[in-house]
Amino acid sequence: MKNIENPEKIPLGGHVNDGFEPVAEEFLKNFSDGQPTEVGAAFSVYKNGEPVVDIWGGYTSKEKTTPWQQSTTVNIYSSTKALAALCVAMLVDRKQIQYDTLVKDFWPEFACNGKEFTTVAQLMSHQSGNPGLRVETSPDDLLNWDLICQRLAEQEPFWEPGEATAYHPWTYGFLAGEIVRRVTGCSIGEFLHREVARPLNAEAYIGLPEHKDASAATLYGPNVAAPITAENPPEWVGAAMCNPVFDPEWHNQRQWRAAELPAFGGFASANGLAKIYSILACKGQQSGSSLLTAESVDTMRSVLSDRDDGMMGIPVCWGAGVAINSIGVYGPNPKTFGHSGWGGSLVVADPDESLSIAYVCNQMSEHSVGDPRATQLLMKTYECLSGAK
Repeated sequence: MKNIENPEKIPLGGHVNDGFEPVAEEFLKNFSDGQPTEVGAAFSVYKNGEPVVDIWGGYTSKEKTTPWQQSTTVNIYSSTKALAALCVAMLVDRKQIQYDTLVKDFWPEFACNGKEFTTVAQLMSHQSGNPGLRVETSPDDLLNWDLICQRLAEQEPFWEPGEATAYHPWTYGFLAGEIVRRVTGCSIGEFLHREVARPLNAEAYIGLPEHKDASAATLYGPNVAAPITAENPPEWVGAAMCNPVFDPEWHNQRQWRAAELPAFGGFASANGLAKIYSILACKGQQSGSSLLTAESVDTMRSVLSDRDDGMMGIPVCWGAGVAINSIGVYGPNPKTFGHSGWGGSLVVADPDESLSIAYVCNQMSEHSVGDPRATQLLMKTYECLSGAK
């Protein structure tokens, strides 16, 4: 890549438009003085539906035998929720459901033990009271879709739906995915592939096909454990975080890659994520592609909950499955929306700038939101954008 200094000779590919060279320079810094130092990563920015930054570097594993490519995918943990939220929003756009629809209208088994009047909006904005399961759950149980959905349908919520908000780290995926399955008759992974990724030629999957295994990067868990600050946490915290205890490197195993886990099991390239969310950044349509109307994009990113999030410990503005930029980690525009993933990944859309941004990596950090590698790249992008005006 011309005019980009690379003294450590990190394998680097892609392009940056004129004026965005500082983004590539910032990207390379993560390989030398980032915390943690990168193994491999990619960063992509679309403006007005066109890529202005699309770079990748490093390796798909610590053995450094295979350089990262544009099509390299990696597990993106909770950034997968941004894809799941889009799938549900498309059903709303098609008037197959509405956010105020009662879950029992299409999932009758869910209407018991205090969940009878739970709405789709409450499921999508972490207000349903089901951040974890009350019954003991093993890692293998998470690979059994019907079993987990049955348990969620049968259990009593930890709080009355709508009365509180707390991030549903993994149950969100089963709840959102079961909405899609009940309404369309197909799994959320099938829906994403058929309706979004394949038409856009975007590398993004909920359930990685076996033929994509060889091109997927190896994921490495955080070098530093995330600090636990809560004293005497409520019962649901243990249910959400420790039932089961998560191994960050599960997704290097074939059975975990194949599983459809819409909260934390997606695989994507940075270009694939940015390409998909560029359509949302362009009010639902661009270059002849349409996923949502502008009105549906606005509905998706309308705030459904802005109270303190019991899991995060701070006020969080939740839309319908996406976080609104209330805490300022997605750049200067408070209206930007998207999702971050444990370990560093993110995908966001800024409709005011017709801008989408995505970052993926295979060396996880301890951060679930606000990873400094992604944050610095995002802020540098906005600096370059301002300079180009």
